[in-house]
Amino acid sequence: MSQGLSAPSRPALDSDAVSLWLDDVLEGLGITDAAFVGTSLGGWTALDYAVRRPERVTRLALMCPGGVGRQKVGWIFKALLTRPFRRGGLRESAMAVAGLDAEKDRQALDAVVLTFTHFNPRREKLPVFSDDALRGLTMPVLVIVGGNDAMFDSHQTARRVRECVSRSTVKLLPEVGHAVFGQAEPIAEFLRA
Repeated sequence: MSQGLSAPSRPALDSDAVSLWLDDVLEGLGITDAAFVGTSLGGWTALDYAVRRPERVTRLALMCPGGVGRQKVGWIFKALLTRPFRRGGLRESAMAVAGLDAEKDRQALDAVVLTFTHFNPRREKLPVFSDDALRGLTMPVLVIVGGNDAMFDSHQTARRVRECVSRSTVKLLPEVGHAVFGQAEPIAEFLRA
């Protein structure tokens, strides 16, 4: 028996499988509607759910969400090439992709390296939400993105959300990468409003 492996199959992202799973989770918890907060793929998941089930999402807070701005793929090749051949390659890749500083963000960097030592991330391109799908979001939406995000075009994300989501607040943090820290209070304020 294998230990520590992810499920042998993952829900298809270009279907309603993830939303059906979240329906089951909410139903099991006895929750009819809720606010959702997500980062990166979790942001894509929350956004996908809000697009498919807008009546169940009261507020939506997203940090560096996938599926809005262009997904950058160059970091994957760099990470895959660096990792097996260089000592500290995984740490170096994590710093580049997440936008973390080796000294200032040591604890977060250690956590990212540990996670990716034992985790096989999705590598496929995320489905991109259409302008019409984004226009269909009627709940308040907060989007926080890093201007130096190595995974997603954060400037395009910010622009599309501002143009398409009528009840949106967008924060672009110019010197931040994909890992966004220090936003707990603004998100909590948004959720309390």
